[in-house]
Amino acid sequence: MSLANLFFQKEETYRSYCHVDALCQRVRYLASVISKNYDVFEQFAGASALPEVQKAVEQALTFDEVPAKPVDIPYFSFVRRNNIALSLHCSTEEFSSGRFDLLTIPHVHTSLLDESGVPEIFAMMNVMKADFAFARQVFFEVREDDAGTPYFETTSHADTLDYAVYGVRYSALTTAQRIAFDILDKISVAIACYLKLPQAQKTSFINIWGKQEKGKGFLLSGPVEAELIGGNQPLIALFNIFQDVSRHENLGDGFMGAQKQFRNSSTHRFTVLHDMGRDHSSKLSAIDHNNLEQFEQLTLASLRLARAALFYFVDFIIFSERHKDNAQGALVLSSEVPDHDYIRGRKE
Repeated sequence: MSLANLFFQKEETYRSYCHVDALCQRVRYLASVISKNYDVFEQFAGASALPEVQKAVEQALTFDEVPAKPVDIPYFSFVRRNNIALSLHCSTEEFSSGRFDLLTIPHVHTSLLDESGVPEIFAMMNVMKADFAFARQVFFEVREDDAGTPYFETTSHADTLDYAVYGVRYSALTTAQRIAFDILDKISVAIACYLKLPQAQKTSFINIWGKQEKGKGFLLSGPVEAELIGGNQPLIALFNIFQDVSRHENLGDGFMGAQKQFRNSSTHRFTVLHDMGRDHSSKLSAIDHNNLEQFEQLTLASLRLARAALFYFVDFIIFSERHKDNAQGALVLSSEVPDHDYIRGRKE
């Protein structure tokens, strides 16, 4: 409901987050669930919270209920079922049109000192969205062993007698996970460019935040620390992701560290998947073994992580641009860009 309020207050900023009709239907659905479970809510929040909850539920239930229409294309149905579109809530019309990854940067401010042309942060966002959509589609095409794929299996393989599976399908699966996780690195480079950090092109999701110093613990980099102190909550969320995928001196491995581990393995070493058997291991640190089904779930988790990170990245831009709006005495120009399909003549 807070998002709905934001949408109606600043539609030009938040309209790419989701379709407002689909959002309202989601609010109504959640309200209907809560209305049938007031007793459970009271156990968690106490009786004093019920009047406010009931008021919010009554307001949400005033939205007209629109039955959800089926999505005929299997891939689109898969995206809807797993909620991995670059839109928080998609309408049936968006799925029917085939364009539902609508998240974008609404606008940025540029000064007279900046280079002419469209700010390159828009190009960076376009590439990250395309990478995400490609990784998601590859995962869909190879996630089921007995399903057809557009890939030709042209290689023969020596069987290693440990229930390992080999072939283009499984290379595509590990590639999908790697592409999804690599979006975090691209986000860090985009943030570094946006903040005008030195050597932005060499930034990664691991080193943009700061570094571990002996006896002092983890020290944040100056510009990032200034943003965090300034209350940039989306950047705080991205920093929390960094903590969740990294190893720390005092905290140990982050709970999503396996995603980083297998991304590094498939990039620089070897990832071997097994469709049967348990506890596969190797004396060589060059090979990481994993159960096929577990790796498919890991890949889906990497897609969800990349999706969340992209929303946080756009939130970060919006927060920073709002701060520029409030800057005193600064002459800025607002840069909004046209739709790419419209410019290319693919859409009226």
